Formats: sequence, C-alpha cells, structure tokens
Amino acid sequence: MNSFFMDRNWLRGCLIDIRKVSRTALACFGMVTLLAACATGGQETAQLPLDPAVQGPPETSVDQIDGFELDPIRIAVLVPQSGPQASVGEALLNAAQMAFFDAFDPRIELLSFDTKGTAKGAETAAIEAVAANVVAIIGPLFSTNAKVIAPIALRADIPVFTFSNDATVAGGRTYVFGVLPGQEVEAIVDHAVDDLGLRRFAALVPHGSYGEVTLDRFAAKVNAGGGSIVAVEVFDRTSAGVFDPIRRISQFERRKRELRQERDVLEELNDDMSLEFLSELENRETMGQPPFEALFIAEGGALMHTIAPLLAINEIDEEQIQILGTGYWSDRSLVREPSLHGARFAALESPDFSAFSKRFEENYARLPPRIASLGYDAAALVIHLAREPILDFRFSSEQIEAVEGFSGVDGIFRFGSDKIVRRALTIREITAEGIRNIVTAPTSFERDTSLFGS
Repeated sequence: MNSFFMDRNWLRGCLIDIRKVSRTALACFGMVTLLAACATGGQETAQLPLDPAVQGPPETSVDQIDGFELDPIRIAVLVPQSGPQASVGEALLNAAQMAFFDAFDPRIELLSFDTKGTAKGAETAAIEAVAANVVAIIGPLFSTNAKVIAPIALRADIPVFTFSNDATVAGGRTYVFGVLPGQEVEAIVDHAVDDLGLRRFAALVPHGSYGEVTLDRFAAKVNAGGGSIVAVEVFDRTSAGVFDPIRRISQFERRKRELRQERDVLEELNDDMSLEFLSELENRETMGQPPFEALFIAEGGALMHTIAPLLAINEIDEEQIQILGTGYWSDRSLVREPSLHGARFAALESPDFSAFSKRFEENYARLPPRIASLGYDAAALVIHLAREPILDFRFSSEQIEAVEGFSGVDGIFRFGSDKIVRRALTIREITAEGIRNIVTAPTSFERDTSLFGS
C-alpha cells in the first residue's frame, strides 16, 4: 500500500511524504535521490501565493540541485474560486497547498485555475491548464464541470481526479475521487444484515437523481443480503414535503385504527386486567410497530432536524426500529435529536482528520469543511504519482489503479478499472453523549471487505 505518512520532525514539524511499498529498484533509487536532494537545501521551483498565516518554505526558486537539471512537473487545481461555492473551492485549494508544501519537492509546481463553478468556467480553466503543460488535473468540484473537461483532458492524455461523487463521470482519463453515497449505503446495509441480523427494511428517499441512485443501491444490497424491502416513500426536500411520507411509511392511520379497536375491546371487557392494559395505552396514538425492522433515511443537513421529531410523532420507536443513514449524519447537531439516538450510519472517519483540521486552522485561521481533506489527499496522491521516475509508467492506469491502494488523511482507498474510488468506511452511532464508532474502518484491503465500497 502507498502511504501518506507524517514525520513532524522535518519541515516545520510536519512532513507528509508518499512512498510506494512495492516498486522497482529504479523507482526506489529515484525516490531516495529526490529525498536526499530535498535534505541538502533544495527549494521550491514555483508555488502558489499562500495565506499569510502559512509558514512555508522560502519563495525563491532553483532549476537544478547538485548539478542535476530539474524539469518542472506542473499540476493543475481546478476549483471554484469565485461564485457561490468559492469558499469550498478555496478550502480544497488550501488543502492541496498543504500537501504541496509537505511534499517539498522542488520539481513540483501547483497551478490554480478558477472554474467559477460553471461549465463554461471549467472548460476555459481546463484549456488554460493544458496550455500550461500540466501533467494532471485535480478537480473540478461538480459533475457537470467534470463532464465538460473530460474530453479536453482525454485528448491531452492528462488524468483528471474530480471531487465529484457522481459515478457516471468516471471513464477515459477521468477518475472519481469524491465520496460516493452508494458506497456508504452498501456498507450500512451490510452492517444491518450481517452484524445486526435485520431482514425487513423500509426507505425514505428524496425526489431526484440522488434519491434514485441511492434507492437502487439500497435495494440491490438488501436483496443480495437475503432481506426484503417492505415500504418505500419518496419525499420533497422541504419541511412540508416530509410530513405525509413519514406518516405513510409509519402506517400511522392503520395503527391508529388498531389502537382504537383494542381500546373498544378492553373497555367492553371492563375487568381489572383489561382496565390495566387500557391505562397503559392511554398516552399512545397507535398500536404496535410498522412492519419493518430498519428504516433507511437518505437525507442529512437541516432537514434531518425536521424528520427526526416526525419519527417520534408517528411513533416509530428508535428502540424497536433501527434507523440507518449515510455520511451526511457526521453532524454533531444530530445528537440533540432523541429519536436518532441509536441510529447508525456509514461514513469516512479517520483519526488523521482531527490532526489535519488542526493544521488547516493554524495555517488558514478557520476550520476546514469536511470535504477539504479530499483536496489534501488528491494533491498528495498526484504528487506521489508524478514522482514516478519511469516516465512511461507515470500516471499510467497500472500506476493509478494499484491493487494495494493508497493511504491518506481519510484512510485507505484505491481505484478500480472503472475509474471509481473505493474507500474504507466506519460504522458510527448517534448517542446522547455524541457520535461513536461501532466498527472501525479497516487499514488494509486484505480484511473486512464489507466496509469497502464495491
């Protein structure tokens, strides 16, 4: 496995290097030579302007070390630096800069291009990047932008590592590096079936392509595990739009009728035992539970604070029904929702993210969004691939799709021949005290295969 590892005693206390465990002798010699050159005083050939809070290497440049000419290796970062998503784009760029300075390779030049968050802006940025003779493109953020630049990069034989989580973008020379929700869905269903022994499922999914893709992956995985889906409801992503679907999937009206019928029977019997049972039903609105053991909810963010209390109102008992979700639930504010206590979801969760977040805040005076770590790992990966001394092998499919995979801030990952990233995921649980890990993500591709996106 290729590992992005930290040695905090070099380069202002935190050097990230990326090394190949299995490589040819020539490749190893090239890496050793490069590191030795860096240790003898090599400086950056070119760099992006850093935030003043960042303490990086000197901004002078050299074109040779110890008499050896250094051919520049230019890497492009295509992210929105203007427009509505500029703050996300800036965070991804800042994280890529961190990887660039941590690698401290005097040959590497990191060039940024503003996509403006639009397809036209991405097209212009890609054309400019190709004209600048870059060897790889990190970004763009959106699938529509990635689709536009894909043919441009393919003609130039330049690999693209997009932050999009749309699997349909993958192909040619475009690799999908985003966290795919379908992989999280598969991991949480595997956990529900294999570890919890659940077989009867229901799903709440939003209208739109995300809901359709998520439901397809959910249904396929449930069926493959020998389970069944007994109910599905699709909702509009508004506060008003979730009310009726939740009421229907809970079978609230049927259960309410059953409660009324049970009360009528108990009142007619009018004996001590019947009256005791009747008193126990006094504060309930329904009888029994819905006909499923687990409810999967494909939603996150602010809308979950509307959905959560509706689960309680419709008497979906979290102690009787296992609530399941995706990485959207990596949100500490959900701890405040009692009806989600005990809910489980699959997500990226690496112990290295807290260290990365702290360094990011120290450098840029703000906390990074969760997606920022993708910027670091993508840049670290591309820098590693660019260091390959065998030019014909550099950025080849064989190199990128190495079966042993790579290890970064977000844990281990690798690419399949379909150009889609597979990541190791953690199963997490929401509790009254916080969010805790139930099943920790594996650290190699040799074990716990159910926690990898397929």
